[in-house]
Amino acid sequence: MGFGPKRTGQLENVSPERSWATRLRLALEELGPSFVKLGQIMSTRADVLPPELIAELVKLQDSVPPVTFAEIKEQVERSLGASLDEIYVDFEEKPLAAASIAQVHRAKLKTDEGLKDVVVKVQRPGIVETISSDLDILHTFATLLERAVPESRIYAPSGLVHQFDRAITSELDFATEA
Repeated sequence: MGFGPKRTGQLENVSPERSWATRLRLALEELGPSFVKLGQIMSTRADVLPPELIAELVKLQDSVPPVTFAEIKEQVERSLGASLDEIYVDFEEKPLAAASIAQVHRAKLKTDEGLKDVVVKVQRPGIVETISSDLDILHTFATLLERAVPESRIYAPSGLVHQFDRAITSELDFATEA
């Protein structure tokens, strides 16, 4: 299963027999990283969401498929301006972990003091552009929801999207995280 929109029609593995919560989780997976992240955040809100939905959304915490090694290699080499072989003695192809925004690989770094075991966190290729586009959609949706359904204003959809925007944008800044 890939990650993000398939744009081929129906969602993969979705049937009318599946629960509404399962269908929602699958839809979030198909929509891509921003929506998976939103689902992950929603999964922590057992105080406001039904248990059936929480049980499905929790699956988003660890069900993100990894990016291929070829894409990761290209991303790292472009970012560092050198080939993996020039910087690392070993760079494991299989990720240690894969998430909606990045994945982590074990590696052995060449240093003046010798070899050093490290983990390398690599953003998914194109993630910044994807999240930017997704955030535009979410901001528009929240504004439209508040206009069309005045009762929704009690939940402040625009404010919630704004908070989500700030959180996910800061998560994209690996320099701040470091």
